[in-house]
Amino acid sequence: MNTVEQIFSVALLLLAVALIVAGAGLIVYQGYQWLRYGLWPPYSILDILSYFGWAEPWSSYPRDWKGVHKALGFIPASITIIVSSLPVFGLSAEMSGK
Repeated sequence: MNTVEQIFSVALLLLAVALIVAGAGLIVYQGYQWLRYGLWPPYSILDILSYFGWAEPWSSYPRDWKGVHKALGFIPASITIIVSSLPVFGLSAEMSGK
């Protein structure tokens, strides 16, 4: 394995760890909100898209693809972020030869 592949493998590993930390952090924040206010804030993929301004204005006011909009509004962002780290971990492990 050459140096470029090693750097890319480590970068993928760091990305996977960052995704897990972000997903866990979101769950911790939701737990804090629940403990403090008694309400669990439901953050979905659609909320994340809207927060960062991606897919605007569709993420806020869909005119078509309404079924996709509903599905993205139902899927929890925290779990999606954590699960999305798994293929990144796998690719990093494959590149490092482990």
